[in-house]
Amino acid sequence: MSDSPQLSLRYDGASYYEDWWRRVLAELGQVTTVVGLKEMSWTCNAQPSVLANALAERDQRQFQARWLGPFLHKAPDLELAKLIVQPGGAVVQAGRPLTPEEELAALREAIGEVCGPLMLQAINARAKR
Repeated sequence: MSDSPQLSLRYDGASYYEDWWRRVLAELGQVTTVVGLKEMSWTCNAQPSVLANALAERDQRQFQARWLGPFLHKAPDLELAKLIVQPGGAVVQAGRPLTPEEELAALREAIGEVCGPLMLQAINARAKR
């Protein structure tokens, strides 16, 4: 046997992945605060109470993986994406600037999402006058 002392092991029930999940839940909560619970639940196709309970992990409700896409899309920055890929060792970087054509296409898509197809049609008609 060696004379070197054994390091104490952390055993409080928490692990790296549990800590990581708490950080992810916190960031999901931040996105929900910025976007709004009603908007996020509509985007995720979930009842607001179901989404709120899942984010708070109440009543055995779990965050559904199918909601990740909407949350990543609505996130105001890349922090959620960075957290999600962190355990895999991947790095998230901002993309290249959009060309004017890509920016116009993204703007039209956003108007369609926020205002609906009829409003998008009216705006397009007005812009083409």
